[in-house]
Amino acid sequence: MDNKALQSKNRYDYIDALRGIAIALVFVVHAGGRANVEGAFRKVISSGQYGVQLFFVISAFTIFLTLDRRKGKEEGLITNFFIRRLFRILPVYWFGIVFYTVLYGLGSRSLLPGPEVWHFLPNFLLVNLLHPETMSSVVPGGWSISCEVLFYCVVPLLFPIITTYKRALYFIMLTVVLFPVMSKVISVILASQFSLYDSDLVRLYWYRFPLNQLGAFAFGFLLFYLVREGRCWEFLSDKCLNFSLLVSLILMCVLLSLSQIPFPPRHLFYSGCFCIIAMLLSVIPWAVVVNRATIFLGRISYSCYLLHFFVLKEVMAYLTVNGIEIGNQYMRFTVIFTLTLVLTVPLGYMSYRIIELPASAVGRFLISYRAKVKAGRAESSIHA
Repeated sequence: MDNKALQSKNRYDYIDALRGIAIALVFVVHAGGRANVEGAFRKVISSGQYGVQLFFVISAFTIFLTLDRRKGKEEGLITNFFIRRLFRILPVYWFGIVFYTVLYGLGSRSLLPGPEVWHFLPNFLLVNLLHPETMSSVVPGGWSISCEVLFYCVVPLLFPIITTYKRALYFIMLTVVLFPVMSKVISVILASQFSLYDSDLVRLYWYRFPLNQLGAFAFGFLLFYLVREGRCWEFLSDKCLNFSLLVSLILMCVLLSLSQIPFPPRHLFYSGCFCIIAMLLSVIPWAVVVNRATIFLGRISYSCYLLHFFVLKEVMAYLTVNGIEIGNQYMRFTVIFTLTLVLTVPLGYMSYRIIELPASAVGRFLISYRAKVKAGRAESSIHA
């Protein structure tokens, strides 16, 4: 492989690396919750929850990147988009439904109550985010996967409209200001419908509501156009400036976790920071962030995300059954986080190899088969 081909192959390694950082952040927040950390440390650890928004930013970026590359070159662009994405998402998620049901039946999978029988259909269809009780009851963390799939449904509408970085900026303004307000209005209108549910569950539901999360995807659109058009590349190619901005943004995210700033919505502020961090890494992929470990973790991050809840639950059960108590909260967090990471990675890798890769190959086969069938029909009509 020549240097040019190698550079092209590795050009987007920073995206996989950011996925690796995102799943590590998710591990951090969940390990911190189980370790019962307190004080300022708890606030910093809790910011790991925004790893989900980092996933959303990256997802929107890669979707627009893929569609843009194939536009005009592939017939049935949108249909093929859904085939690729659903074969990437559904098989592992359906495995998660079976896996957690075999292990725990209708019992709790994590900290939330276990599912009722009627919860399985919305989860099978990945519309579980549309009801408070079904968000993550069958597959822990399933709300974010459902949010992603629901986002796919609006991609065919957004891709032809958001065609420049300026339009992406306008859309961000809508999602940061208008959409959260709309989400709040809907929550007020439907308040009586959810009065029987736990107030914390309802609050969580409206935070996770698709309109409230769309801003994270919007920052992914902006990232795509900034990277594609090479805007700011010359400016950000100065290593000293680039690294200073990268460190400043990371520190800003840490400091924000200690503050009480009510606006803009915190998850969208973090999404904006992630967008800029990704832009910086697209110019200079610093090895401290973009390296073999983070790239590898990023590539298996989806399976790791769905399986780490099981690992974390079993780690806590093991510590409890064996009477292992760690008094220092920092050491307690470190032990739980490390065990979760070390045990989840091999399981995630197996799922990636056994389920994700073959399922994606089936999706590619279907796309190729559809193209051949269409070509055959076209040839037949010419001869006719």
